[in-house]
Amino acid sequence: MSYNLQWRDVATETTTTVTGISALLYDLTGLSGSTQYEFRVQEDDGTTTSDYSAWFGFETASGAIVGDVTATIVLDTAITGNIDTSPIITGTPEIKPIITGTVEV
Repeated sequence: MSYNLQWRDVATETTTTVTGISALLYDLTGLSGSTQYEFRVQEDDGTTTSDYSAWFGFETASGAIVGDVTATIVLDTAITGNIDTSPIITGTPEIKPIITGTVEV
């Protein structure tokens, strides 16, 4: 099982694609503060590749140094769940939004 990830800055819509991710967590690094991003995920089981999920959006916190923000995406829940984009401040000047998903029952 692996995942493909597409992410982009909402303003520019320049999309970056990362393929063959085997881990359930993936860090988007080098993000800028006060910027809206979105991502979507596709699952590949080696035989069948799913459609991409819907785009999930998040905004990085203000005050971060450009390129200093990292967003961690939980890939398996991004396909089926809702996304909580509450930022977690992990120190100065690093601001790290942790993006996690929850499955509705």
